[in-house]
Amino acid sequence: MTKKILLLFLMMALIFTFGGYLVQASEVTGTLNTGIQSGIGSMDGVVIAAPAVSPAAGTYTSTQSVSLTAAGSTAICYTTSGSTPACATPTTCTTGTVYSSAISVSSTATVKAISCYSNGSASTVSSNAYTISAASSGGGGGGGGGSSGYCTSVTYGS
Repeated sequence: MTKKILLLFLMMALIFTFGGYLVQASEVTGTLNTGIQSGIGSMDGVVIAAPAVSPAAGTYTSTQSVSLTAAGSTAICYTTSGSTPACATPTTCTTGTVYSSAISVSSTATVKAISCYSNGSASTVSSNAYTISAASSGGGGGGGGGSSGYCTSVTYGS
């Protein structure tokens, strides 16, 4: 019973010490919000997140220009060969290519990307598969009128 009371007092002390505030992070915007009001205290930082990719993975009928972004990162490493990219330093890749402009995907490929950060951290790898298929030309052509696939009349000539 004494241990339970001691634990309860310890938890209450922590809540009062830190004001019961929770730290919240938004991966989409890359901001960090402690929930602490101005003047009481603040916290700055970078949210480590896998690169955002545009357009979304999917099937397309033409070449796609794929853009990568990662707020707060110092570099993005990517591959289109199926291998997994890796950061060597905050600005270089062990595996893959340092992203500098949109990636042209003209045939079926998977773009894998990782964000590298100044503190030596790296994000998880994002993987986006793009299927590029030829546009349909409309109509199958050939074959003539019937659709049954069987011969419907025969003419013998002399």
